[in-house]
Amino acid sequence: MAKKKTETQETVDKELETGAAGASVDGADEPAGDEIAKETMTGDLRDVVLDIVRTLPKPWQQLTENEQRSLADDINARCERAVSRCVRTIAADGRKVIAGTLEQVTIKDGIKAVVKMNKHDEQRHSVFDSQGLAVLMVVSDAAEYTGERAPPDIQADQSHLALGDSDDDDTPVADNTRAAAA
Repeated sequence: MAKKKTETQETVDKELETGAAGASVDGADEPAGDEIAKETMTGDLRDVVLDIVRTLPKPWQQLTENEQRSLADDINARCERAVSRCVRTIAADGRKVIAGTLEQVTIKDGIKAVVKMNKHDEQRHSVFDSQGLAVLMVVSDAAEYTGERAPPDIQADQSHLALGDSDDDDTPVADNTRAAAA
């Protein structure tokens, strides 16, 4: 059974189809994402988050609950895209890579695959030159790396008031009124 993809995962998949020149597989222009290099991956990931932090209008504690939730969603989406780029960089391992979409697989006397790639990718000539040669196909699926330990701690606009209505609160409430003193 195929897993249902989130909107962010679909965006990540669309970005993975993007060639180095920033054009999609079908040739439509899209902005190129932040490049993540093998040698500077930690710093590149840090920069993804710092870019967000630098644009914050105020500290986290002063943001409303909705602003915190929106910021957390933005950071999550950017981190998912960054992780996808990291997975692709690691999978490439310095080899010439051209991203594509596996459109069709036929099984008959072996496996035949049809892959749609960006006709403007800088590695397209490597594909032309490799016809008839052995090639290595790597499935670069970042979905297994986009989990989280726990959801972000979003602070409610108004904190919960403990009024002694909790089942696990057996502490008596002090009554300091004059009537109780009599």
